[in-house]
Amino acid sequence: MRRAFWIVGLAWVLVGCGARSAVPPEPGYERGGIPDLAGARVMVLPVQLGGGAFPELDTEIAYAFDRTGDQTTWLFAEELDQAISRNPGFDLAVRNLPVRALLAPEVERLGDPVFAQVYRLAALTSSGYALLPIEARETAGSAGVFIELTATLVDTRSGFILWLGVVRGAEAPEGDVLLAATVAEALALEVAP
Repeated sequence: MRRAFWIVGLAWVLVGCGARSAVPPEPGYERGGIPDLAGARVMVLPVQLGGGAFPELDTEIAYAFDRTGDQTTWLFAEELDQAISRNPGFDLAVRNLPVRALLAPEVERLGDPVFAQVYRLAALTSSGYALLPIEARETAGSAGVFIELTATLVDTRSGFILWLGVVRGAEAPEGDVLLAATVAEALALEVAP
């Protein structure tokens, strides 16, 4: 009888603690919160996964954040590339980082090698935070397509994920420039309202 009790109890624990799905979160998903970024220096890395399908997306993100008019200093790919070129002894990259693991729901901190890259790049640019657009996906809607963008805001000193969310752009015909512009605007409104 005791053994049956333990087996049933163990089964309930295993079901309750089972591995979470690695399915990417849906638009509107949010975990954590955005700290007050006024006066902060924030690196905005390029879109890591799926960005090649939307070549104008990084430019649209830079434009949307520049228009926020807040007191945050946003450092985009061009400034980050310049910092890297001035310091060739560092083996740093801002593109094609192995970020797929960040889509798992239980991840709370950047792991290496991503953390090492972000930490050293932050030291070169005196940045306290990094906004890391993880993945851009085109999704079919009722009247066209839209882009879903999963992004995270990270404390560069500790690697802790402060915020992770999925924003959605407006529906438009496939290939329309509004696809990238509206999802970039949605990200800027979420991170720097």
